[in-house]
Amino acid sequence: MWWIATASAAEPEPAPVPEPPAEAPIVLGTDEVLPSALDGLEAARQETPSYSLDALVPDWAPVERQHLRSQLFVRPVLGGVALPGEGYGLRMGGAVGHRLWTLAPSTVSFGSEERLSLTAPVGGSRGYIGDASVLLGPWLGPVGLRAGPTARLDRWDWGDGVVLESAFSLGLSGDVTVAVGKAVGSVGAGGAWFVGDGRGRSSATLVRLGDETTWRAGFGWIGQPVQWTLDGEVRDTAVGPIWTGGLSLQLRFL
Repeated sequence: MWWIATASAAEPEPAPVPEPPAEAPIVLGTDEVLPSALDGLEAARQETPSYSLDALVPDWAPVERQHLRSQLFVRPVLGGVALPGEGYGLRMGGAVGHRLWTLAPSTVSFGSEERLSLTAPVGGSRGYIGDASVLLGPWLGPVGLRAGPTARLDRWDWGDGVVLESAFSLGLSGDVTVAVGKAVGSVGAGGAWFVGDGRGRSSATLVRLGDETTWRAGFGWIGQPVQWTLDGEVRDTAVGPIWTGGLSLQLRFL
């Protein structure tokens, strides 16, 4: 016990812990205005000219357009042909073409048709007939008015020396069409002028239009996928009027 008391008396007192130094206050309120990164953006904005959408698009509204629809067709052709006083026979072949028309909701619309056909008489006559046409015009409600250029290359041999030699002609054609529901009727006329060597001007059945004149009428039914048309045509030629007519069927692809 004496040894423990002697050791405790000899042990020195612990040194006092020093006080931490006082922190210097941070003064935020100064008169100096510090620069900002937004100042450069503001200056750039003021230097850049502004554009108004109203100046670029005066009327913020959809533009109305005439939407179009087209249709390709293939049409086999079978009919009769006759030259009064000389003979009669069949006419066989086919036609291909393209139609285009507008779909705008209006009483006035527009349509066109490009057509190429190749047929040949069988039986009472020999030869060939190649036709090409482009017809276009307006529809006024159920009434269609069409006109355009035509081209034709044909030859007819009725035997006994009654021959129309091969000739190429250019012309103009027009027709009037009336549609009532799915029924369609039309009447038309056209005139053609020979290019190069002709084969003589025709006599006139009604009114002469060019070197050869054509009068036609037709009636059809617009079905889907098959359409049919009954048509008749008389063409004034140098040997007399040649009558053709028949039934054509159309397959609608589009």
